[in-house]
Amino acid sequence: MKAQMQKGFTLIELMIVVAIIGILAAVALPAYQDYTARAKVSEIIAQMAGAKTQVTEYYATMGLPAVGTNINEELGMGSTTITSQYMTSLIVAATANSFTITAVPKALGNPCDGKSITMTGAVNTTAGTIDWTESSHADCKKYVPANFRS
Repeated sequence: MKAQMQKGFTLIELMIVVAIIGILAAVALPAYQDYTARAKVSEIIAQMAGAKTQVTEYYATMGLPAVGTNINEELGMGSTTITSQYMTSLIVAATANSFTITAVPKALGNPCDGKSITMTGAVNTTAGTIDWTESSHADCKKYVPANFRS
């Protein structure tokens, strides 16, 4: 009698494949969720960088604005609060010797929701420049670039 050839997979082999796929999905899904949250926060930071450029140009040409001036209007950024798909607000404020750009993320599905991300520019009057420092809320540390993790 001839030996019969196997024409498929056994149930055990199929169960092993399904288990491997389940493990890979369990590892990949949280990593992908973190990746998408970081991408959304990076879009917010890109918008803040645009405002930073406008503030720097404004200071180079006009100097410090009067305290209490609606700096968003002065910069040509429109209303007092700028919003986007991932951002509740982007506000540029001027004080006596500094500028502050503050963004608040919308519900991104992570602990950073509604917490502030800030760029503060201290005016260096001797050099005629603005020295920028970045910071973020403690809950946002996982999702912002390294320079915002102060």
